[in-house]
Amino acid sequence: MRRVLKNSLLFFDAPQADILSAGFLIMFLSVITGIFGLVRDRLLATHFTPDLVGVYFAAFVIPENIFQILVLSAVGAAFIPVFTKYQREGQQWEFATALFRISLLLFATISILVGIFIEPLSKVFVPGIQKETPGHIALFVNLTRLILFSQLFFLFSYFCTGILQSYQRFLMPALASSLYNLGIIVGILLLAPTFGMYGVVLGIIGGAFLHLLIQLPFAVKLGFSYRPHVPLFHPGIAELGKLMAPRVLSVAIERLKFTVDTALASLIFVSSITFLNYASHVAIYPVSLFAAAIGQAALPFLAKAANEGNMEDFKKHTMLSLTHIAFFLAPTSVLLIILHTPIVRLIFGTPKFDWEATFLTGMTLAFLALGLFAQGASTILARAFYALLDTKTPLVMTIISQVTTILLSVFFVIVL
Repeated sequence: MRRVLKNSLLFFDAPQADILSAGFLIMFLSVITGIFGLVRDRLLATHFTPDLVGVYFAAFVIPENIFQILVLSAVGAAFIPVFTKYQREGQQWEFATALFRISLLLFATISILVGIFIEPLSKVFVPGIQKETPGHIALFVNLTRLILFSQLFFLFSYFCTGILQSYQRFLMPALASSLYNLGIIVGILLLAPTFGMYGVVLGIIGGAFLHLLIQLPFAVKLGFSYRPHVPLFHPGIAELGKLMAPRVLSVAIERLKFTVDTALASLIFVSSITFLNYASHVAIYPVSLFAAAIGQAALPFLAKAANEGNMEDFKKHTMLSLTHIAFFLAPTSVLLIILHTPIVRLIFGTPKFDWEATFLTGMTLAFLALGLFAQGASTILARAFYALLDTKTPLVMTIISQVTTILLSVFFVIVL
């Protein structure tokens, strides 16, 4: 029994040797995560009306803006290259400690302020909710505060993710996302019948804790521990800040686009937020499954090739990743465009999700499917620039893309 347990731990802790094996591992677990995500959305459509689900999705806007700008922008773009550099110098854990300390201080301060002023902020981020009943407004405020609390576990967890991926260990970070969705599913099934939508958010908190719990022991095994003697401003923080600044602006613009989409949808009616999010979840599933998985697996290899000055390997890894994405996403896009309504009906068709809701969600899905390959390719190309320590080029392209999208969205919804 002890030998089986030891072999199991070795399997979960084993590094992946190349991009393809790492990509397929992440893809496989992304399938599991995606299935859990679709089951989660199906259960939401079964237990709650579209307007309540719209309030639920709206409550994620502000917490996710804070988390993605402060944490994911660092881990996704700058942490791995800088951590890899200090790893060669034997100073990686001091750098990780200093970064974690500063991130926790910033995140806690901003979250407390947002939690206090969330009600007036709702008039800016989801203006349409002001037309709803007072119960919807109160629900939005309370759900947002609870979701802010859950992001604290993600702050710890994504530091573990960055560490594990720096050591080319992708299994546990990919598995963590499945456990997060599993926590939400448990909340819907066991807690929602008693506590309503608050039961779902309790499931979110539990899922976020599981996201951390499954990764922390493996990060500790690699050597991570909190080092209190480390100065507040480690030299690596300045390096990360230079790399991160363009990425923060890029993520902020991307989040602005998402926030504007939610605000515009709320102005139509709150249920529109539900239709937009359901369609986005189905459309983003193949991008997460293929592009994000391959891009996530490619970054450490691209960073290593760039650090060693081996541009032939760098070009080979980049082109191979783009080829894989084209192979997977092009036929998927066609399939979603042709079968948009049957797919939506199959996933979300419940007595509380009527034919009108199905039709509007399906049409939204068909339009989103047109851009799948472009989304996937940009994911790879952005990571290629990050590996070269160039975060400015992706920033310029993101600004052009997102500003154009926002202006067109405002024109179509407000003007037309």
